Amino acid sequence: MKKQVIIDRENFNPAIAYNLAKKVYYKNFRFKFKIAEEIKEDLIQEAAVRLYELSGKKSTDARYDDNYCRFWIAHNAMLSYFLFHSWYLLRSISDIYEGRAGYC
Repeated sequence: MKKQVIIDRENFNPAIAYNLAKKVYYKNFRFKFKIAEEIKEDLIQEAAVRLYELSGKKSTDARYDDNYCRFWIAHNAMLSYFLFHSWYLLRSISDIYEGRAGYC
């Protein structure tokens, strides 16, 4: 079974992780989704946490360097959080609309 979390504290730099997460956000999420602006800090935090969890992961292919891998780790973490948040928000709206919410 493959390890899901590979932490390497000595090689993890939080400043670089947050900088990369901000680049990923501005490149891939800011202009594509209006809701992303509201959860910007959460997306960046989620990417930084995932980068920390996989700080010991090295590139598995000689064609790609570690920066490329870290970019996609951050992107996938943000996308996962964004999709879950969007689904949760739509689910809450449909519950309110259909009268299933406890406060309606």
